[in-house]
Amino acid sequence: MKRSEFERVYKEKAVFVYQEAYYQVGNNHALAEDITQEVFLKLYISIEKIREDDLKGWLKTVVRNTTVDYFRKSSHIKELSLDDLLEFPAKDGAKDLEEVHRFEDKVMDALFAHNPEWYYLVRETKFNDRTYKELAAELGTTVGHVGVKLHRARSWLHKQFGDEAKDLGIL
Repeated sequence: MKRSEFERVYKEKAVFVYQEAYYQVGNNHALAEDITQEVFLKLYISIEKIREDDLKGWLKTVVRNTTVDYFRKSSHIKELSLDDLLEFPAKDGAKDLEEVHRFEDKVMDALFAHNPEWYYLVRETKFNDRTYKELAAELGTTVGHVGVKLHRARSWLHKQFGDEAKDLGIL
C-alpha cells in the first residue's frame, strides 16, 4: 500500500481497531484510544510494507501486541483476589444474565492478567468463532501449538473457577 492511502485506511478501519482495543483492555475507553493511536502510528510507519489483503489481520495482531506490551510495561493490571473471582450466584436458582456476564468478565479479566496470549486465544475461539487454523496462521505457528495453548488455558481456568466456567462454555 502507498502512504497516500493512509487517510482512507484510517477512515475505514478506525472503528474496527478501537473496538478490538476496547475489548482487549477490559472496556477502558481512554486506554483503547491510546492503543488505537499507537496502532495507527505503527501502520503509518509500515504502510508501504503491508498488502491490502493482509491489512485486517495485521491490524488485529498489532492491537493485540500493543495491548500486551502496554500491560507488560505498566502496573495497570487489575489485582483480583481469588475470593473476588469466585463470586457467583448459587447454581440452584435461575442465573440472572447480568450476573453471568459479570462472572464471565471476571474469568476473562483473570485470564488476561495471568496470560494475555491465552486470553486472546480463548476470546477468539469462544467469542469470535475463530478456528485453530486461522489463529495459527495469524500467529505464525502450528494448529497443534494453538491447541496446546488453549488446553493449558482451559486447564488453568478449570483450576481457578471449576464447574462455573464450564457451565458458561468457556471450558
